[in-house]
Amino acid sequence: MKKLIIVSLTLAAGNLCAQELRLGDLNFFQKDKSIRVISELAFSNGETEFNLKSTSPTERKDEFDRIVWQNQVLYGIQDRFNAGVFLSYALKNQIENLDNVVSGSVQSLRRDFDETGVSDPTFIANYRLSGQEVYLDGFGELTVSIGDREQGGADFNRSEDGNFKQGHHSLLAGLAAGQKIMKNFEWRASLAFDYHAAGKFNYRETTTLNNKTADTDGGLDWILNGQGQYRFLKNFAVAGELELRRVGERELNYTGQTGISNDETQDAHNIIGLGITGKWNITDSVLVNAGLRRTFAYEKDGQIEAVGTVANTTYEYSAVNEFRIGADLLF
Repeated sequence: MKKLIIVSLTLAAGNLCAQELRLGDLNFFQKDKSIRVISELAFSNGETEFNLKSTSPTERKDEFDRIVWQNQVLYGIQDRFNAGVFLSYALKNQIENLDNVVSGSVQSLRRDFDETGVSDPTFIANYRLSGQEVYLDGFGELTVSIGDREQGGADFNRSEDGNFKQGHHSLLAGLAAGQKIMKNFEWRASLAFDYHAAGKFNYRETTTLNNKTADTDGGLDWILNGQGQYRFLKNFAVAGELELRRVGERELNYTGQTGISNDETQDAHNIIGLGITGKWNITDSVLVNAGLRRTFAYEKDGQIEAVGTVANTTYEYSAVNEFRIGADLLF
């Protein structure tokens, strides 16, 4: 009897991962020769506050309002291997100046400016290392810089728009593991590194709007992500997500408005995000989804050195709520 129970439990555990995964399941992996198209609209807004503690202390607060159309196409080269490309387009990305104080004196508010347009392309590859008991995947994303990063700027008379590119190459790679438990619940967890290569970006001074170029060193981030999903109905599921990003130290050099070279160091910091998504399977190959993701408020400290003088800096980022709506199609 004891042996029969053990055999039954073993078979049941084996059947957990033997269950067919549907489009929208956390551990779903497309078959060979299939095409998967994912398209989403993301709406978000938030605030950034910059504080410079020096002989001329500066306080500046900006607000952004953003709508981004995100698109991803994947092709199933084999049952265990797919690859594709990701591209996004900022339909709206307006930056508004809310507060500008220098040495305790309130300055005229700067005009609004936009940073819209197409992003750098990201090439994606996913490989299923194991489909037994626990699903194990390797994944990689290479973002290729196809143009300079243009950072917009403005004063109280005029403004100059920027673009939506990052201005440098980057590589994200990691491992993900997951499992479908019983019939309706599954989990998935991943650990990845995100390396940003050294690069340049063009910026416009906030008073003269002169075009200048800044150099940035490379930096390494680490990302830990956990997800859980429950199917309340055959064609309806709700997924939750928690993510921790450890942003590594960054260094950059730029020329300030006085013509003096500045070396800035931005300290390492953490960014935490929490999300929930509802998924509806219209058919086996058509899924629509809607979700809300919240990035919690955080600070980024640093230092600026110019002519042997060091000033401390603090960037304060408000919590950001991002609403997403999209579709997932399988051909």
